[in-house]
Amino acid sequence: MIVRGVPGGPRGPARGPRASVDVFGPTHMKTVKLFIGMHLPDMLKRELLGRCDILQRVIREELGGELGQRGGVGQRGDSRILRCVPEEKLHMTLLFLGDVRESLLEEVYDAFDHAFDHAFDHATTPPVPPNSARRPHPAPRLTLTGVGAFPDSRHPRVVWVGAVDPSGETERLAQELRDQLGPAGLKHGFPVESRPFVPHITIAYPARRITAAARHALSRSLTRVQTSLATPDGAEIAGGRDASPASQASQTSRAWAVPRIAVIESTPSSAGTRYHDLHWTDFL
Repeated sequence: MIVRGVPGGPRGPARGPRASVDVFGPTHMKTVKLFIGMHLPDMLKRELLGRCDILQRVIREELGGELGQRGGVGQRGDSRILRCVPEEKLHMTLLFLGDVRESLLEEVYDAFDHAFDHAFDHATTPPVPPNSARRPHPAPRLTLTGVGAFPDSRHPRVVWVGAVDPSGETERLAQELRDQLGPAGLKHGFPVESRPFVPHITIAYPARRITAAARHALSRSLTRVQTSLATPDGAEIAGGRDASPASQASQTSRAWAVPRIAVIESTPSSAGTRYHDLHWTDFL
């Protein structure tokens, strides 16, 4: 079964009255930073953290004796090459919205619901009324694939693990979200990317201060991991006891079911960015 919700209960108006949303006037609207994301099962998060650790090992192999000779790969002697994303922050972004006026939140929620209806209930059942439990629907099932980087492995700024959804439902939902929340769908539509959606999960960023040698080692390591995924030898030993770190980092995984898709608020804090679900759909 699928259940929709907001903080305080399934689709209940838990955030209270919104009369005070625009008290700062038209030029000082209160905003929240939003994205729409897919939650991940805990077991999958642990696997992703393991891949990040393995990638660190591959980088150290590439560096060879330099790490011991220089005492570190960072410009201040730090041995950390990648900043792995904390377990509680791992997710798959379906659509980034950025700063959104609080007065538009209900429109965002409604567009989210319509996108979900079109993607998962397309022409098979009558519309489901709001504020209700959803009809039973199997959760999308995805499989992790190889490791990659944006913009590319030679100049990595973001390290990610790819994912594939054989049913096509994840890509369909991402497109429906663009259609519903973009300029063509909303009166106050958000700018959306024109590039095709590619399912992926960000697992790491290069450390802020690393030496040129470490940066080159990271680039070479990503190429090794990608090559391992593409070669027959890498495919055969991936996940085995004798697998090399490169093949372990690139191996595919068993299929996993999506537990929740949500409108998520991103809030900066002294302890780092925090994520908070504002509106969601659960697969039960």
